[in-house]
Amino acid sequence: MSPGMAEYTRRLQLLLKEEQLNTLKEIAGRRNISTAELIRETVEEVYRPRSEIQALNALSSLRKLSFIEEFSWSEILAGRGRRDG
Repeated sequence: MSPGMAEYTRRLQLLLKEEQLNTLKEIAGRRNISTAELIRETVEEVYRPRSEIQALNALSSLRKLSFIEEFSWSEILAGRGRRDG
């Protein structure tokens, strides 16, 4: 789910060719989101540092393993990974 508008604090104005804007509108329409949300999502996916994405994917994979419940998530996220107890 997308964050509320209050979370966004910066405005950007840009000029596009008509066909560029039409492409964005078409893609956004198919996904049932605004063109602004499409652009925000694209910036996150394309320009976010890959190491962060890889780390998040790794954490997501770990959450699927049953033994992970034995660990404290706060310790895992802090890089310690010690068992509770």
